[in-house]
Amino acid sequence: MIKRALFAIIVASLMSPAFTSAQTVIDGLEGHGILSWNEPVMIGDPPIFGIEWAPQADGPWYRTLDNLATVDANGRTNWSVDIPRFFRVVRTTAQPPLNMAWVEGGDFVMGDTTGINPNATPVHTNHIDSFWIDATEVTLAHWQEVYQWATNNSYTFSNAGAAKAASHPVTEINWFDAIKWCNARSEKEGLFPVYLVGFGTYQQGEFTNVVINGFANGYRLPTEAEWEKAARGGRQNKMFPWGFNTISHAQANYFSDGNNGTNVFYPYDISPTLGDHPATSGPDPRTLPVRSFDPNGYGIFDMSGNVSEWCWDWHANVYSAGNKTNPVGPATGSQKVVRGGSWRTGPIDQANVKRQMVSARGSIGPAEENDTIGFRCVRKP
Repeated sequence: MIKRALFAIIVASLMSPAFTSAQTVIDGLEGHGILSWNEPVMIGDPPIFGIEWAPQADGPWYRTLDNLATVDANGRTNWSVDIPRFFRVVRTTAQPPLNMAWVEGGDFVMGDTTGINPNATPVHTNHIDSFWIDATEVTLAHWQEVYQWATNNSYTFSNAGAAKAASHPVTEINWFDAIKWCNARSEKEGLFPVYLVGFGTYQQGEFTNVVINGFANGYRLPTEAEWEKAARGGRQNKMFPWGFNTISHAQANYFSDGNNGTNVFYPYDISPTLGDHPATSGPDPRTLPVRSFDPNGYGIFDMSGNVSEWCWDWHANVYSAGNKTNPVGPATGSQKVVRGGSWRTGPIDQANVKRQMVSARGSIGPAEENDTIGFRCVRKP
């Protein structure tokens, strides 16, 4: 093992659209930890690169810090890690879709390891393929842009959507509205829609026999497992998306009962301000503009607080046992999974579930809507 400062990265000059199959070559790993590489021949858009490390030349290869042996802090801003001797640079994809964040595939531990959320058990390991996810919840402005196109192109919706302002997350849309909007967004951008009813694109009505076209490259709702992997931001065994086991109004828009951590029922709520977030005002919904708080490790905003979010899966009271690859939830059910606490739910909601935690689970009927639930989309690479 060698001791170096962690990944300060220099990328060789990248110019032009579409690229060739030329090999990416690491051309330097300096003593102060700067890793540099070059792409000998490229034509077109700058690609996206990822750095992977391994303890031996044949792997296993990692992109997160979870498997590093030690992290040593040398003061408040200077720190070092023990890192392995083998590195590679992987070209993953071309330019990212607008306003989307990359979630690297791999194994992650899903469920509640604290004992606070009994319906988020048993704890198990899932393997999830890489995907893109909206960096923010869908805003009213974006919803209305696609909605206008959709209603002029054979789509119908049960609800028109609402929000406090254009930059706030859209709410008052049900699960059927959300997945039809995903299809419309796909078609509007020239992508293949994901959701089908029978052999046709799902555009109208409220049907529970919707199926996924696994070959389509369009937008869809995240599965519950994808949502939790994205919410964790590359970290394991942490209660909240920012990688800590405490929450405050500095990090999320939620209803606080913590009183500086002195409330014995929610000692992890250390917010000095109680009740609604002090930056909110006026009548409900007490949402805030997207990007009002720092993102998590994947660059994703508001995975706790602001609004809860629809997922694809039918809800089950507990997870089925066993490790899985790309799970999609039960085949049938009466309620759909909703994830991420909202502006209304404090650390503990009416169902006695700590809703702001990344492991916390909620559910509601697919035809229902209210001013606490919105959504975001994902796409395959």
